[in-house]
This record gives sequence, C-alpha cells and structure tokens, in this order.
Amino acid sequence: MPLVPSNDMKRSLDIAMMQFHKSVDLAMDYLSSRGITKEAVNYFRLGFVADGIRPPWDEFAGRLAIPYIVGRSVVGFKFRALDDEGLRYISSHGFYAKRFFNPQTLTELHPRIYICEGELDTITLWQLGVPAVGLGGANTWDPWMGRALRGREVIVLVDGKGRSEKGKNAGRNLAKEILATVEEGGRIVLEDSDVNQFYLSHGRDALLEEIGWSNG
Repeated sequence: MPLVPSNDMKRSLDIAMMQFHKSVDLAMDYLSSRGITKEAVNYFRLGFVADGIRPPWDEFAGRLAIPYIVGRSVVGFKFRALDDEGLRYISSHGFYAKRFFNPQTLTELHPRIYICEGELDTITLWQLGVPAVGLGGANTWDPWMGRALRGREVIVLVDGKGRSEKGKNAGRNLAKEILATVEEGGRIVLEDSDVNQFYLSHGRDALLEEIGWSNG
C-alpha cells in the first residue's frame, strides 16, 4: 500500500473500520483495564475483529483494531492482541508504518508536542488533554517527521518497560533519533515505564507532573 491509499482502498478501509467499531464492546473489558474510556474509543474509532469476519480481515480475528486516520480517511490499521503472549501487534497488509498516529494534533497550535511510542499511550494522553502523537514502534521514525514539528518544543516519552533489554534500548535509541532531527530541541522523560502503565499505577496527577504538563 502506498503512503496515500487509492480512493478504492480508502473506501475498503473505511468500511472495515465501521465493521470493527460495531464490535468494539467485545474488547471493552480489555480497554477498560487499560484505563481507556468509551469517549476515547469513539473518538479514535477503536474496534474489535470479531470471529466470522470475511477475508482479508479474518486473519486478525480476536484482536483490537486501531485505525490510523489522516483527515477523514483510514490509511491502515494496527491490530493488537488482547494479551501479551506472542506477537502483540500486527499491521494491515501494505500499511506504511512511518507515519504519526493522531496526526490531527499537529494541525492545532500547541507550542509543545509529546511523542509516544505506542498508540494506547497516545490515547491515554489525549484523555488527559495533553497534545500527543504516537509512533507505531521503535523503527517507525522518518526524518521528514521532524519538519512537521518545526517551531514546537518536543517531549519524547520513551517506552522504558520493554519486554527485553533489546526492546528498552530500541526505545531509547528511537528517542535519541527523534531529538537529533527536531529543530527546536527537546528532552526525554519517563524512561523507566510507559505512559499507560504509569497512569494505571500512579494516576492522572502523578503522570502529568512526571511529564511536565502540570505547568502546561
């Protein structure tokens, strides 16, 4: 799939998103356990791939569907397992991974932008009123993204609780790569946890203080 899907592909992805979203109640126990509200579920059009769905989506059955939306169009999906066994995330076929999740935040005049490694971390910050965009993994940064952040302070929230030391190092390296390409400089915070886990463990106020948003 190219960076910008064809109109036919966009229609196909939009139809799939609506189907998945209709089944999202089957994933609400999981989403609630991650502190994700119904309001956020509806805003981000999160969904669930129910059993019995037709190809080509049947291979993702049983997974949370996270659409990547640019403007009003879906450009691809990430599918997350509802447990942490095996491969947690799978992308839809041909999905161009080097793009922002929640890019509409960049159309707003926020002097400070937070970058998360992960969609659920980004959603968590959105619920708290913090301007954030997400990356779908440690290898999904492209230098052009730095140009989209011109004129803003950039705060990178590292996923510091990777399942292996290799994973943790990948997150740290991603943060350094980001800060090396943004013009205004920035800083790295939250290196020993991730946004969602910190929020669940310590609560809203502690998270906002930790990431420096309490002073806005």
